[in-house]
Parts: sequence; C-alpha cells; structure tokens
Amino acid sequence: MNSLRKHGILAQGDECLTPVEAAAQAARDIGLSVLWYVHPDIRAHCEMLVPVSGVGASKVAILGEMRDHWTGALLDEIAEYVLAGTAWWCLGAAAGYRRGHRFLLDVGAYAAAIRCATRVTPRVFGKPDAGFFNSAAAAMDLTIDQCVMIGDDVDTDIVASIAAGARAVQVMTGKACDGNIVEVPGAHVIASIANLDTDALEASDDQPGRPTRMT
Repeated sequence: MNSLRKHGILAQGDECLTPVEAAAQAARDIGLSVLWYVHPDIRAHCEMLVPVSGVGASKVAILGEMRDHWTGALLDEIAEYVLAGTAWWCLGAAAGYRRGHRFLLDVGAYAAAIRCATRVTPRVFGKPDAGFFNSAAAAMDLTIDQCVMIGDDVDTDIVASIAAGARAVQVMTGKACDGNIVEVPGAHVIASIANLDTDALEASDDQPGRPTRMT
C-alpha cells in the first residue's frame, strides 16, 4: 500500500486483495496450516494470518517472492515436502523481472523447477490465475467486465486480465523498462501510473483489439 500511496492512491488494507491474503483464506477454509516460503520482510505477517501448527497437522507449502533468499537447499526442502504428499501453492507465476541492471528469477521459475522434479503442479494464487481476478471483482461486488487491471507485466498483468474478461491499462514503467516493450492489443497504454485519469480508464474500453497510447 505504501507504493500505491506514493502515486496518490489512498487505498486501505481492507480494499486490497493480495495473493497472500487469498491463499491464507483458502488455507483457513480447509483447515490447513502453512509452511510459508516468503521474503523475511513479510514472514511474520504471513504467520499471523495462518500459523504453522504442530507435528501431524495437515500442511500446505506456500511459495512467494523471496528475491535473493532462494537457495538450492530451500528448493530441495520444498521438493521433499511435495514428494511426501504436502500440498503446495504459489503466490503468482511470474518467471522473472529486472531490478536495475540485474535480472532476477521470480517465484514462477523456482516453482517450475520443483514441478519438474516432483511432477506435481501447484495451485496458483494471484496473477495470472483468472480466479484471482474474479475474486478481486467479487470482493468489490463487481463483475470482471466492470474492472480495469493496471499493470506493467505483459503476461501476468495485461494478457491475463484481458483473458479473464477485464479491461487493461498497461504502464510503461517497472517491468516495461527492460527494453522489451510489447503493446498488447486491447490494452490502453500510458507512460506511468502518474498519467492515470478518468479519461484513460474510459479509453481502455474504446476500440477493442487496438492499443492506444497516452503520454
């Protein structure tokens, strides 16, 4: 939410649906405790949502973005759990992203390695899963076609939201700064979220299949 506030979007906690909250709710609904494989900065928050119970409790391993904290030993540990029958979920499926001049693998790349080794496919919470977009719409008492997805990732933000039935506004910042800019048919394009206004949202519904640019 701090990132949103930097851009003048005053969202409150109960107005935000994140993959963490969606996965935690699903775990609570079916009575699972969680093995959280997430960045240390958010681990305490995650464990408040759903703690790890004692030995013998049914568990699910939930993988999220960990940046530089991924190790071979950690991947081995998760694979051992999965091979032993532990369910596993992923908070998104993005393969990678750039941070400055570095390219970093994201949770989707590490999940692909575990899936290859175990032959078990995880449940995905978050983008690009269509269910996540629909859950966000339902939380606002809207249908998916009434929603606009604003994002910088071509695959998990723009293509996925359009496929789910939402409108999309593509921002040319963040992941779009890696030099591999692709404008998606059906998406409205703006330079950054600072350029977002009512006209941009309305234009995202004009001339489907034909991208427009706003600077």
